[in-house]
Amino acid sequence: MNPILVLAQMPLVENDWSSALRYYQTIDPALQKVPGYMGVGLWRDSDQPTEHLVTYAYASLAAAEEGLELVASKKLLTEATVISSGPADVTRVSVIHKKRSGIFSAKVGQYLSKSVRHSDPGYGDELVDELDRIFDELAMLPGYLGAEVGRNDTLSDEVIGLAAWESEAAFKTSLPPGALYTIKLYRRIF
Repeated sequence: MNPILVLAQMPLVENDWSSALRYYQTIDPALQKVPGYMGVGLWRDSDQPTEHLVTYAYASLAAAEEGLELVASKKLLTEATVISSGPADVTRVSVIHKKRSGIFSAKVGQYLSKSVRHSDPGYGDELVDELDRIFDELAMLPGYLGAEVGRNDTLSDEVIGLAAWESEAAFKTSLPPGALYTIKLYRRIF
């Protein structure tokens, strides 16, 4: 069974990072009670400072579903609406490859890059393998911390690559010239 990452992206109310930080510091201990819960990270979008990404890690799909039920519980959901100015865009990712310690090796103040790629129908495996090779090559760059490659569990031809970086400069050395896909960068807040 593959580990699961749940990625939730949403805008903050009035750029209120202190409330967002308090919310995720509160939710983490609640999630610690879920068997298979492995951690949460809060990341600020480098290009759109009012946007944030939350990464939840679980050992299994069952743990992820239990964690999502807890997060969606009335009390926690009510608290979340105080920090978000819109609905969350949530993607559940089945992790296929993990490099080094994965994305949670990034400490507060370090960075996460995220790419979402789409293959032609039926060619998702090839795209996963290609991204896996790319992350193997990136491992030689100074400042690369680790990565995770997976598939959107509802769209098998959508492949998501996440890499952790010591600095924004380290991330920028990894960018290929003329990339045909978007790579978003986030700075870890929690």
